[in-house]
Amino acid sequence: MDENVSKAVETSYTPDELDRTAPPRIWLQIDTDGDNDERSEQWPGDDGVSWCSESIGGLELQYIRADLMLGRLVELEAENEKLQAQLDAGTEAGWHALRNERDNLQADLRDADERCALRSRERTEAVMRAEKAESRLAAADALLRDMRDGAFNIGGWADAIDEYFDAHVSENAND
Repeated sequence: MDENVSKAVETSYTPDELDRTAPPRIWLQIDTDGDNDERSEQWPGDDGVSWCSESIGGLELQYIRADLMLGRLVELEAENEKLQAQLDAGTEAGWHALRNERDNLQADLRDADERCALRSRERTEAVMRAEKAESRLAAADALLRDMRDGAFNIGGWADAIDEYFDAHVSENAND
């Protein structure tokens, strides 16, 4: 709390009837014929200044009793400290939440990249297996055609089948 405000409301008396019945605010009447827009004037001192418990117009200053406002000022300062602590905690928590979200998103991106790379490798391997299978199928079809067409004698069939299995069965063992 402002030290000047604290000193201004210190009292050496116990509040009584006067304090309970005095108006909570007053207006100092600087110039009742003046205009509130004429605020460039200096304080005239006590010369010709009066007060009223209501605004009556002219050039005037509103005053609120410090003894009434001290309690509210203390409440507002406590509330301000509480809100500042909440803001600080919220800012810290918000920063951590954003950092964690960023880290999770980065991890998701890395995982997605790894899954894509794995799928790409799997697709490449599947294409290679399909090409090998097509090659083996074409070789088997050719061997069967030759056998059906009588291109081999009995001994030649055995040699052709052995060659086919040597070439293609060893490829499958390496897959």
